[in-house]
Amino acid sequence: MIIRNFTPVTILVVLAAAALFAAPKISFEAEEVSLGKMIQGEKKTITYVVKNSGDAELDVTDVRPTCGCTSTGKSSFKLKPGEKTTIPFEFNSGNFLGEVHKSVTVRSNDPSRESVSLKFTANIEAIIEIEPHYVSFEAPVNGTLSAQKIFIKNKYDLPIKQIDASIEGVDVVVMPTMPMKKLAIKKDSTQTIELSTLFSTSMAESKYGQIKLTFEYLDGRKLEKTVSVAVRK
Repeated sequence: MIIRNFTPVTILVVLAAAALFAAPKISFEAEEVSLGKMIQGEKKTITYVVKNSGDAELDVTDVRPTCGCTSTGKSSFKLKPGEKTTIPFEFNSGNFLGEVHKSVTVRSNDPSRESVSLKFTANIEAIIEIEPHYVSFEAPVNGTLSAQKIFIKNKYDLPIKQIDASIEGVDVVVMPTMPMKKLAIKKDSTQTIELSTLFSTSMAESKYGQIKLTFEYLDGRKLEKTVSVAVRK
């Protein structure tokens, strides 16, 4: 039987060596997540589980979505060896259609993986169609009224019960008068709204803006769509 006697100096040397080579190690239960099918305008929460699998403190210094459609309430945190936590994100599908691929960048003091890209996918289905998405009032004659129509088609199983509109940057009138309440626009039915503007000599230059249309469905779901508008001199 071999008996080793460790002096205090030896113990300090061993501890110092261990500390010298200790390092944090970031790991995730999953780095790619599928949200499956989503209805346009729907919001979903994604949760990534992160763990410090190393033997030194993990310092996550930055959590940054690559798109304004994704938000997080946790931008930095620290984990002791063996500790884990969650990073929640909310994805807003309002401006997307079809297959979507997005990512979030996580930066830390892990010497082997200073930057990790967390990815997620979703398949966005439209519940409303708007035509056209861009309206232009061209070559006006002073003192004349010009009008254009926008067609709204409901693709959702439940009816649209209310439509509202806000105008930014242009002098345009929306008819019928907004908000339109107590509606019952059923699936595959179409609602027409009209945009009009009165040209006058006071218009010194072309103007560009947008109309934000807000739709509310029978189940309380809300969706916002934007139509760009140009009033050209």
